Amino acid sequence: MKLIQLSIFTFFLLFSGSLVAQTTWYVDVSSGDNNINDGQSESSPFATIFKAVGEAADNDIIKVAAGTYTHSNIWIDKNLSIEGQDGDANAVIIQAQANEPDYSGTGTSANNRIFTLAGTANLSLKNLTIRYGNNADAGGAIIVYAGQSISIDRCNILNCYSENNGGAIASWGSINITNSCIANNIAGGTRGGAIMGYSKQANQLNEITINNSVIYNNATTASDNNGGGCAIFSDNSNADYGTVEINNSTLAYNHILSPSTGTKTVGIRFSKGKYLHLTNSILFNSTNNLSSSGLEISSTVSDIIDITKRGTNHHNIISFAWNLGIGTDCISKENATANHIKFGTFIKGTNGVYTLPILSGSVAIDAADASTTIATDMIGTSRGSAPDIGAFEFTTPTTIRESSVEMSIAPNPNYGSFTVMTEAGNGCLEVFSMTGQKLYSSPIKAGSNLIELPAVIKGLTIVKINCNGQIATRKIIIK
Repeated sequence: MKLIQLSIFTFFLLFSGSLVAQTTWYVDVSSGDNNINDGQSESSPFATIFKAVGEAADNDIIKVAAGTYTHSNIWIDKNLSIEGQDGDANAVIIQAQANEPDYSGTGTSANNRIFTLAGTANLSLKNLTIRYGNNADAGGAIIVYAGQSISIDRCNILNCYSENNGGAIASWGSINITNSCIANNIAGGTRGGAIMGYSKQANQLNEITINNSVIYNNATTASDNNGGGCAIFSDNSNADYGTVEINNSTLAYNHILSPSTGTKTVGIRFSKGKYLHLTNSILFNSTNNLSSSGLEISSTVSDIIDITKRGTNHHNIISFAWNLGIGTDCISKENATANHIKFGTFIKGTNGVYTLPILSGSVAIDAADASTTIATDMIGTSRGSAPDIGAFEFTTPTTIRESSVEMSIAPNPNYGSFTVMTEAGNGCLEVFSMTGQKLYSSPIKAGSNLIELPAVIKGLTIVKINCNGQIATRKIIIK
């Protein structure tokens, strides 16, 4: 009898093990073939991510070789991991279309999102750059519904557009973002330039967790008294659900394109909800907008913002706060200006993820709480015993990989007034039309440069800088 029981038990273990068997699939845009190859080895890869997703079963892994994959509307209805095979997040690019979206709204595709989660899907993304999502509905790049979750690690989500809300991500489920960058995304509505989260009923958890990440230069096109959250907008019907947890992250230069008098344009807008935990992070947002603020907590249980009960909300730099809720261990107001924070150039790190470094003399240096900080920063630099506030740990300039020359432009789009950041040295800035006609030129210096273009310059233009023979160009839209 015992022998029979043992045999049944052994069969059960073998059978149950087969239920969680995991297959690794391979994709290579250069050498792959969907018709001939079986996709189960690096030597026999599929050509498209679509094919691998279709063949994969629950809990499988899809490894993607370096290259650019133009895929839109990837439907995820199972538990999957999609990973770049290279350790460089910029080596594997998944884009919805070949060019940046038209941020003016004209030409927006009815459905050109990159990832849509379905059913009870759980999706993990790692070592990828996701860009050019372009959707008429919420979630320019990714949408997560109730009962679903997404984990994003060492990824970039760049230059996506939603004609509605949530320029990069819209969610009613759970989001976990680590060591990643969400930048230059735009919501055509009033909520969530980077991330919009909602919970209106019990199954809509709206859980947002962000660690060691940068949310930079995202925007909403307009605002009203119920909108805002140009970095993160979290709206919840009551205090039973809806959470935001952010640690060692940098939220900077998020803004509104067309602010109206009295609107609340904020880096984070958290309405009602269960809790907001903000630690060791920089909020420097919306500084060029009316009623600007880095943080607003509205219609919420008092414990979330009560200084004596604030729990883990500590050791932050908050440039503006509509409803402060911060204590003496935070840096705010006149001590949290750009001159005090000293941002460097928005640039790719050694792992291909974009970061916004701080420079020598920043108030963020050695100002984080060592007991709650993350051991390494977003590009893998050890924080040591005296960690810095934000996603970037200052050591020496060699912690950033330089290309020929890097520059950042914020905001983009703009109304002819914008800031150009470069550390390359003194040089010249020129603005050209798309046909190559030079429209404007100006000397620039290392650091921050405020550019004011003549009012006649409108539309899509090219900004070029030349610093000691090093050249960089960027497209911008002048409204």
